[in-house]
Amino acid sequence: MKKMLTEIETTKRRVNALEFTLLPQLYENQEYIEQKLEEQEREEIFRLKKIKDKKEAEEAEDEADADAADDEATAEPAEQAE
Repeated sequence: MKKMLTEIETTKRRVNALEFTLLPQLYENQEYIEQKLEEQEREEIFRLKKIKDKKEAEEAEDEADADAADDEATAEPAEQAE
């Protein structure tokens, strides 16, 4: 009977250690990991937006250059006709 009581006490200590020490640490680690992943996701979204904006600006610039070249090409024959 005494051995059984000591085993119960040992088991209670283990349960308390898990419940009050290990589990809170694990939950803190989980929260930290989730925060880091969310931060990385936000950074990635921001990075993708910047890349998209830069690409759109380059495309707009290329389009403007092409329009300017077309305008020059159409202006030259009109000048030569005069």
